[in-house]
Amino acid sequence: MIVTTFSPDGYIQYGKKFIETYKKYCKYPLIVYVEDDLKIEGVEVRQLYDVPGCREFLSRISNYKPDHYRRDVNKFSRKVFAICDAMKRYNGSMAFVGADTVFQKDIPDSFLDDMLEDVYLAYLGRSNYHSETDFIAFDTTHQVNHLFRELFLSIYTTGSFQHLKYYCDSDVFDFVRTTLNIPENNLNIIDDKNHPFVNSILGEYMDHLKGPERKTLGRSLKEDYVNQ
Repeated sequence: MIVTTFSPDGYIQYGKKFIETYKKYCKYPLIVYVEDDLKIEGVEVRQLYDVPGCREFLSRISNYKPDHYRRDVNKFSRKVFAICDAMKRYNGSMAFVGADTVFQKDIPDSFLDDMLEDVYLAYLGRSNYHSETDFIAFDTTHQVNHLFRELFLSIYTTGSFQHLKYYCDSDVFDFVRTTLNIPENNLNIIDDKNHPFVNSILGEYMDHLKGPERKTLGRSLKEDYVNQ
């Protein structure tokens, strides 16, 4: 299963392209968490604000003014609510894919199973920076899934995020996975701080249009690729 989420503006800016290319190249079921009454043909759409605890949490922190973009808890927590809700509902290999991604080639049926063989999660880790979390795959049948999900979400809902240096989903994700010391597969083969997505196995099938420049161009930059 594939999971993503976007705001109404995000749907216009890049979500439409995500859906269009997903339908062309990917056979995995897709669930999209949205913040309005958007209907997308052939795709399961869920209301983000209907996720238990989400509306209440966002209301509670609505007046919080971040002093750094990685402390924008209002923005980054929404993604975590979507991921954790899907993890609770689905049993099997599941991946969150950022909606500013485009699919470019047929995704093999065993794509997620292969990267999750003998591990709980597959991700793009970086040794000197937070993980790139526009792709994370989970085996939700793994025995650690419940614990991971509960801790990932509760760091926000209990206010514990305030004890971390940064509050974005990437920082919280790294805190949880290192705290639990779970079996994992780091897909990042170059340990690159900038754009590891396209240099991993993911780049063979997808392009991540990270940042405004790539979104405007509709592709990653030539200098993003270490072998070019």
